[in-house]
Amino acid sequence: MANADTDHVANETIKRFAQCLKLSERASFKSACQSRDTRTLDITAQQFFSTWTTSLIGDDLQRLKELAVQPYISNHVKTLCVEDDTRKYDPWNVSEPPAPGSTNLWPRDDLGIVNLALPGLKVLRNMLLEHKLKPTIIKIQDYSISDANSLVFPGALSHHRTGAIQTITAFARNILEDTNLTIISLILDKKNVDLSPDSWVFLPRDEPVAISNPDAREMILELSLQDKYKGLDFSELRTVRLSYIVDPWWLEQIFSQAVMLEELELVSSNALDTVVPTTCAISQLKKLNLSHLSVRAETILRLIATCKNQLVTISFRCITLTNESTWSLLLSALGDECRNLTSLQITVPREEGNGSASGNAVNFFGMMKDAVAEQERERLKIEERGSAENRRCNRVYYDGPHAAKVLQCLATFRFWNGDWSLLVNQ
Repeated sequence: MANADTDHVANETIKRFAQCLKLSERASFKSACQSRDTRTLDITAQQFFSTWTTSLIGDDLQRLKELAVQPYISNHVKTLCVEDDTRKYDPWNVSEPPAPGSTNLWPRDDLGIVNLALPGLKVLRNMLLEHKLKPTIIKIQDYSISDANSLVFPGALSHHRTGAIQTITAFARNILEDTNLTIISLILDKKNVDLSPDSWVFLPRDEPVAISNPDAREMILELSLQDKYKGLDFSELRTVRLSYIVDPWWLEQIFSQAVMLEELELVSSNALDTVVPTTCAISQLKKLNLSHLSVRAETILRLIATCKNQLVTISFRCITLTNESTWSLLLSALGDECRNLTSLQITVPREEGNGSASGNAVNFFGMMKDAVAEQERERLKIEERGSAENRRCNRVYYDGPHAAKVLQCLATFRFWNGDWSLLVNQ
């Protein structure tokens, strides 16, 4: 009798777990639970539920609701992925489009931006606020099919768009802003999508065809399990890597709250001049990486003012200084203030000017390795390029204890727009 009761409980539990899964997954889940012992069920549940993907609409939303009201199921969810089914229409991934009505696609405007009135956003926010879901990682992804690929299955997908970054940052803010979650890592970047073996390109045909890889953008938020009940919290944020951030709200929160931030990487975030406050909260910053943006030298100095004694690594790549600020001024100031630097990279620096829309290239040609102590010269890498008549040096790398001195030396060399400018006594 006891065994019969145990089997009944096991069957009911397995049934409840399976009910939360997609129809295509239920049979394999039940098959994996055939032994019906607690350990097997727990292991199988981890395999099927630890990473949970939802579009927050249609049957996806219904299954998420069923999962969230059953703690013994929802507690297995560690990584929550939010994305729609656009990838299922890309010949990069499939040989034919899905059947009509079998997918969940977000409603969008003409620019491809998702309507934030989507009911599922509020549902998920409430689940997180009420601790019905307690993931340690949230991933929000938007997938854009290339122009060429969108022609392969004509009419299958009613929209092709370019609003991926706006969508995921707006989604993340909408979901998280009114919760009590604590963020410890924040990453926004392009996601590589490998060509699928099921791709349309591998179908038998007489002539070869070509297709393009998609543009998939993803925001990854790592969360602390502690809830301080004081609203969305950035005070324990340790790592930030943001590429092409559009909404300045994220930077405002980081610069005003992230007192524990150790690593900051910003790519193409041209709002820096307007969002960096007079005093930044990032007093523990150790690594600063700025890439492909236009900014005033004064803004960078304001950014590092509270962490100048903590900084050990700086990297500037394809940075254009604006508002008549110069690399000579910036590098000299960094060399004076950041005395604990041990690593620096400066590649393709520019200064705003009338000669070029992208700014005037700054050349450190003439910078010699004897600018540092003899025992440090092997740590200094100076790349020279171009012909003998047009020799240039716009890539400098250094790892060692005298990084501040190297910066001061670099500040004395500037050659751009055809004129030498050897600057001394800065």
